[in-house]
Amino acid sequence: MPPLTKLTANIILLAVVAAALTAAVLIGLHTPWVTLPGYWHLPYRSLRFFPLYPLCWLALLPTVAGLWLFSAGKIRGGVAVALATLTAGGLMISASLCATDPPSLTAVRGVVLDPVQSTYLADAVRLNKDINAGRLTLGRFVADYPKFMVNLGVHTRIRGPGWIIVYIGLLNVTGGDAEAAAMIGAVGLGLLAAAAVGSTYWLIRVLGGTTAHGIAAAALISVLPSMVLFFPMVDPGYCTVTCVLVGLWAIALRPETAMRPSMMAAAGTGLLLGVSCLFTFNFLVLGLFMLTLTARGLMASQRRRTLLACGVALGGALLPFVALYLAMRFDIVSTFRQALVNEHEFQTISGRSGHTSALLDTYDHALGLAFALHVLLLAWMVLAVVRARSGRGAGRQRFPWRPAAFISVAALVQYIVLALTGRMPVETIRIWLFLNPLLLFPAAEVMVALGLRRQLILIAAVGLCVPVYAQNLYLVTWMKSQRTGIAVTQPVMQPGR
Repeated sequence: MPPLTKLTANIILLAVVAAALTAAVLIGLHTPWVTLPGYWHLPYRSLRFFPLYPLCWLALLPTVAGLWLFSAGKIRGGVAVALATLTAGGLMISASLCATDPPSLTAVRGVVLDPVQSTYLADAVRLNKDINAGRLTLGRFVADYPKFMVNLGVHTRIRGPGWIIVYIGLLNVTGGDAEAAAMIGAVGLGLLAAAAVGSTYWLIRVLGGTTAHGIAAAALISVLPSMVLFFPMVDPGYCTVTCVLVGLWAIALRPETAMRPSMMAAAGTGLLLGVSCLFTFNFLVLGLFMLTLTARGLMASQRRRTLLACGVALGGALLPFVALYLAMRFDIVSTFRQALVNEHEFQTISGRSGHTSALLDTYDHALGLAFALHVLLLAWMVLAVVRARSGRGAGRQRFPWRPAAFISVAALVQYIVLALTGRMPVETIRIWLFLNPLLLFPAAEVMVALGLRRQLILIAAVGLCVPVYAQNLYLVTWMKSQRTGIAVTQPVMQPGR
């Protein structure tokens, strides 16, 4: 995207800053309608100002410094990305520390232990007790997993057995110490979430963005409230998986990639997709974007290469399921079908079944991002239309069909289709986080066009929202006064219907 006029750049910056700060002020005032009461309500709370705000403000400095130093030519892009990663990690730790009084990491362990908030470790503890008592074996559990799903926690019953297996492994490592397993799991999830900063930079470079675009995206994702405040839940870490999955597929289809590395990337894409389905089916939603990349490959005179990559990727995706079926008779098809049934029941209970609420879903997601990302996306779409119309008369190439813009259009279409179809409703502020790396591609184009000074103001405005959200919203709703451990209320060993 070419540089913007001063007036246009200032209007975009003002819109982003105004949207972010308005949301922060309304949340700070505990305005009832902001958090969508009656839809997916986020309860208000009031934490102490100190030391939450000073810690969060201090954590913002690495991203701001990295962005400024890179633009000044004093550091390389990798260093700037590393500094942004420090900011993301610092914000996660700062918010978690200040969730208790006095500050401690009790909340981090508590969220993973919580049988309502997370459910994976709680289910693993219940299962491990059945295994140790001789009432069940892991092999039988995996083989009959679709039948057991109905007795699992609300998060676990709509997913594969991956997280339960991981936590059973951690329980065995820690000698059955659930609190130690929770802390190890939280550290792993934090590292995976922080890796989203660097992997977003890598993805944007792979998809054709410049180093400046990658750093702008890395800087923004490091300060987005819902990205750092849902730690230590699993969803922020899914952004890293999205980046690797899409990036490998883009490498597999690039004409300049040699055949052998291309097929290795295709195999890696399929294998990662297969393994990820053992943990969550969310990444299947990325199919539209992946198909768009595939269609571009078919239209770019590399049909044979693209079809071969599709075959290799399909083989890689089937490999984990075939291996688990041969080893433990695990049925991924029945698991997926039961997950859909359980999810529909959950949507019905929450009042989300039978209607489409695209605007509310999008609003919920945008709220967690301080509306900044969505204002940038809207700006990109307006600029795309304006430049496309102005380019027709002069005979120039239309803006939407430039390679980088093609990716941006595909990312936006993926997002809009998901919202309109209502395939992943309920608490989209959290479960749609894995889409953020794709949306950051068009957003980064606008940020780079704004220039350094405006980028710094934008990052600072969004970053200032993080402690406001952390202080006033129960995004992660573990509460020490109500939940102090794992409540084993129902054995896993009894299969459901």
